[in-house]
Amino acid sequence: MSSIIDNITLTIGILGLFYFGNIIDCVHDCVLQYFITFRYCWTVVLYYFSSMINNYIDFLKILVIKILEWPTCLICFIGLLFSLYFANVIFKEFIQFLAQEFKINKKFRVL
Repeated sequence: MSSIIDNITLTIGILGLFYFGNIIDCVHDCVLQYFITFRYCWTVVLYYFSSMINNYIDFLKILVIKILEWPTCLICFIGLLFSLYFANVIFKEFIQFLAQEFKINKKFRVL
């Protein structure tokens, strides 16, 4: 009787190892496929990212050439003068507001 129970226990143990091996193989295959997919996706992302960077550098080359041409350079200079003038006005008003708010008697001079 003991040998029959031992044989059944051994059979169940061997079948359990067989199923456990299948589980390990299944997990191994899933993890392997995950890393293959991850590597493929990462390669595609890097390819398109490097393509975007190269196209952006080409765009900047064209942009710098066009900005440094004569009429565009003059327009940019005039726009810069207007921007700096209005920034000066904004800063002057802001400093005068702070002087009134905190009751500072000194007159701030902003060029």
